[in-house]
Amino acid sequence: MKITVSLNERAALKAKDGKAPDLKQLIIDNSRAEVLRVFGRGRFASIEATGADLTRLKTAVGNLCVFSVVTEAHPF
Repeated sequence: MKITVSLNERAALKAKDGKAPDLKQLIIDNSRAEVLRVFGRGRFASIEATGADLTRLKTAVGNLCVFSVVTEAHPF
């Protein structure tokens, strides 16, 4: 499933000495999800992950990130 991950900057800045963490590296370190692209000055990422990977990410970095499952468009 495709998921959009957004960085909660206030929580991230408190956790990392005033510097926002690298979102791509944060995702790679905590799951086996594939990072498709990072956008919005590093604040957002589009990833491909399984349900188990999403659960693992929410457990590991749920306080720093917000996860939104992308619904797929269906043809008419």
